[in-house]
Amino acid sequence: MTGDALADLGDDNGAPPSTPWLPSAAVLRRHGARVLEPGDGGSAPTVYRAGVLLSTAPASEPPDTLERCNQTLAGSGMRLAESHAVPAGRGAAAHGPDGPARERAVRRRVRAVQLVAAHGADPESVDAWAALKALRASGHGAHLSLDHLLFGASIGGVPMTEGSPMTEGSPMTEGSPMTEGSPMTEGSPMTEGSPMTEGSPMTEGSAWRFAGGAGRRPVDLVLPPPRRRTVAELGDRRPVVAILDTGISPHEWLDVPTPAGSALPADGFTTVDTELQAMILAAQDQLIAAGHSLQRLRDAWERQISTGSVAGELGSHTGHGTFIGGLVRQVAPDATVLQIRVMHSDGVVYESDLLIALDRLADEVEAAQAGTGGRMVDVVCLSLGYYLESAADGSYTIRLQEHIDRLLAAGVVVVAAAGNHATSREFYPAALACDGELPVMSVGAFQPNDAKAMFSNDGPWVRYWAPGSALISTFPKVQGSRGAAFTTPAGNAGGRPTRRETLDDDDYTRGFASWSGSSFAAGLGAAEVAALLLENAAADPQLRLDQLDAKSTTQRALRALDGFPG
Repeated sequence: MTGDALADLGDDNGAPPSTPWLPSAAVLRRHGARVLEPGDGGSAPTVYRAGVLLSTAPASEPPDTLERCNQTLAGSGMRLAESHAVPAGRGAAAHGPDGPARERAVRRRVRAVQLVAAHGADPESVDAWAALKALRASGHGAHLSLDHLLFGASIGGVPMTEGSPMTEGSPMTEGSPMTEGSPMTEGSPMTEGSPMTEGSPMTEGSAWRFAGGAGRRPVDLVLPPPRRRTVAELGDRRPVVAILDTGISPHEWLDVPTPAGSALPADGFTTVDTELQAMILAAQDQLIAAGHSLQRLRDAWERQISTGSVAGELGSHTGHGTFIGGLVRQVAPDATVLQIRVMHSDGVVYESDLLIALDRLADEVEAAQAGTGGRMVDVVCLSLGYYLESAADGSYTIRLQEHIDRLLAAGVVVVAAAGNHATSREFYPAALACDGELPVMSVGAFQPNDAKAMFSNDGPWVRYWAPGSALISTFPKVQGSRGAAFTTPAGNAGGRPTRRETLDDDDYTRGFASWSGSSFAAGLGAAEVAALLLENAAADPQLRLDQLDAKSTTQRALRALDGFPG
């Protein structure tokens, strides 16, 4: 279903659609990032890592290329450091596509290039955007781009109490995410500033977009997990849904055993790619060793990000991937979910990590289709995105575009969240325009009554819609630190707490939650596609999933999109 919102024409000065959020200074510091404002040379705000550029040039590029770039940067106090490509991994090297296809894959491989202070220069002068502008102006930066920060597209809490859903700052502890000032010293968010914008949430702010408790809340569920048929009962291959998100946590619905770190069962609902996770970690460790500020992702198991806080708060995006995995279990229990951890618990994703994961998935699919090994993936779920600094210039998204085009050309359905800022400004990768048979399946969020969710982005680039508000799904069995608002002693049955209390909005020990966002509309969309792939394969032998060639895979994907209910 194509988005049909009226175009955002901007203001009387011809300004483009605005960005109604920016991450807090604490989030920027944590990830070594900066905000690019329109006055700095971009046409619209975006967020990027200050000390990193992405390069598609070979790791063995001629020394004079690096030398020419550094000559251009000589007066800026910055220089590019020599770097090494992240290894493709034993699997890709052993069974990747042969000949020209493999050579093209190697040429496309993106690596992070370190930008460091020149000898004697102030480290604070290191700015990837300033360096990129200088290099492109001199004709030496065509192979370089920013390493954007992407954000998970879920509502992170009730804006009246928990701050911006894009950052994770509580206005009671960290102040407004738009100013970073503590409300204890700079003003109450209940009277002087909305955590989402700047005005009073009761009169002029944007909390109305999320009215009705759109944030994350614990629930209790008394249903058993949907039955999962055996491979013998299916008589076909299971569809694989790759979820690039916060990783996995123990949960019986998802076949992820306790304790965390345990081996996953054979033919279980959830699987991981340990080699891919090692590749992401290796790239991060190279930058950490060079002194860059960033957060590591050790493996596929979800962990809280290090904020320095001792208060025990849950991250704004804790459980994000587990929640999406549960949506797939509800709609397509016969599928397999491949969980790939690229998102931190504060919702931040490094573009460089995402590109490593997409590149690896494309390698695996192409190898499977060539009959040289690999692993087939049918659907990729990207419940994340960012706003581009220059939507009119395709060179700024070419890295992401190439990787997603490669998956689409292989017949993989790529599902992407439309974003949650009630704007028509393009949110990438959902807004990517692709020239092949398959489009990016950009998904906006419906309310339970099928009205468009007030928070959901909209525009001609939002091609599909699915429920994304007040959904219920699996969640890590964790206890946050906030506790119940009111409690009093009370008698109770043996073994139960001897108290009476209000609902503890931070107690997820039952393992389920209600949550909202286009993240989950995208997750539900991915689940629906997987279910349609199985349904269509059972009805039409030409659509069987054990036919792996690109033509058959694309035909199956197109038929599933044609039958999508949104």
